[in-house]
Amino acid sequence: MLRAPDAIAVEVVGNFAYGRQVRVPLSKDVDGAWRTSFQLSEGWYEYWFEVDGQRVRDPENTRDPGIAADGNASLLHVKAS
Repeated sequence: MLRAPDAIAVEVVGNFAYGRQVRVPLSKDVDGAWRTSFQLSEGWYEYWFEVDGQRVRDPENTRDPGIAADGNASLLHVKAS
């Protein structure tokens, strides 16, 4: 979820498919939040949002991205359920 009420288009971009970059469009809610849902396997993922063509780190993700994409990405750890 990303809050960007003035945005026209938002995608989440990441290495979601066995290390290959995938772009997933988000849908805008009436409150200006952009959302999507999809399944991920256990592992570490690097991702960011594209907001009207501009790369944006996830403002809600406080995990230090370290060397991920020169610091312009966020990291997500999915644990086995």
